[in-house]
Order: sequence, then C-alpha cells, then structure tokens
Amino acid sequence: QRRLSAGRGGRLARRRRAGDGAASDTVADRGIGMLLILPAVALLAIFIVYPLVKAVGYSFLNWDGVGPKTSAGLSNYTALWKNSVERSALEHAGILIVFFAIIPTFLGLVAAALIARIPRKGLVVYRVIYFLPQVLVTVVVAIVWTWLLAPNGGGTVNAIINLFGFRVHTAWLGDFSTAMISLGLIAVWLRSEERR
Repeated sequence: QRRLSAGRGGRLARRRRAGDGAASDTVADRGIGMLLILPAVALLAIFIVYPLVKAVGYSFLNWDGVGPKTSAGLSNYTALWKNSVERSALEHAGILIVFFAIIPTFLGLVAAALIARIPRKGLVVYRVIYFLPQVLVTVVVAIVWTWLLAPNGGGTVNAIINLFGFRVHTAWLGDFSTAMISLGLIAVWLRSEERR
C-alpha cells in the first residue's frame, strides 16, 4: 500500500512538473510571437494608423496646407454632404465597400463553417468551386462576365431569367440603376477567394 501511494505521488509530481514546463513553454512562445510581429505592427502604425489619425484631425480644420489653421468644426462634413456630386461619390464608395469587404468576409466565414461540416467525399467538388476564381485570369473573368451580363444572346443572365417566364432585356452593365450592383456581385465572386 505504501509502495502504491508512493508510486502515485511520484507520477503526480512528474505530471505537475510537466504541466509547469508546458505552461512556461506556452508563455515563452507567446513572447516570441509578440516579438516577431512588432516590426509589422510598427510599420502599420507609422504608415497607416498615424496618417489616418492626422487626416481625421485635418478634416476639422480650415487649412490650405501653408497658412494658419482655424477650427472648422463639422462645416467641412456638412459642405461635403450638401454637394450632390460628392455625396453620390460617397454613396458609391459605401456600396463598393459593402461588396468588396463586408460581403466577401461574411461569405468567407460561412464557407469556413461549412467546411467543418462537409464530409470528405464532398470536398472534391467544393475545392473546384472554391479555387475557380484563383486559377482564372482576371481578363478571362471580365470577358466571361461581360458576355453573361449582355442585354441579349444565348447563355446570358437575361436568357436564363427568360427561361422562367420573365421577359428581361436589361443591359446590366449599361444601365446606371444596375451597373453598380452588377459590378459589386462580380467583385464579391472575385474577392471572396482573394480574401481567403
């Protein structure tokens, strides 16, 4: 009985020492990792974060870059919003941000969640679809989408929609009301792969 208890105590002591060693290794690895990313963080702060903060600060000033600075408050933003051309440019930029950043990121997260649930037999087909935008040249993609979004012709989006009984003859890339959405959907298809 004493031998059994002594053996158990020795094993527990060894496990504790091994656990302490693993914990210290983890802390050391994290420290090394933080040290390795410091140059990238410094470059990001110098060339992106700092200029962005300075630009936001300048937006609240009346300043031509040479003369004295005076506070403008929110007048620069209100003047920008009252200008119809500038407001339209901001709206288009916002739409493109949604299509180029938000939707591809969301789809990437959904795809990552689905990958964990797809059986291995179904991964072959998924890989072909997943990597298709990556292997196709951008010029080829542009030509194919131009054909697909043409107002008429076999195999176009309009022809596919017409198969379901809807009469559509929209020039998707030639109409102001649909061009932005069409470009955005193409961007989603391309950027979803690029971001991953």
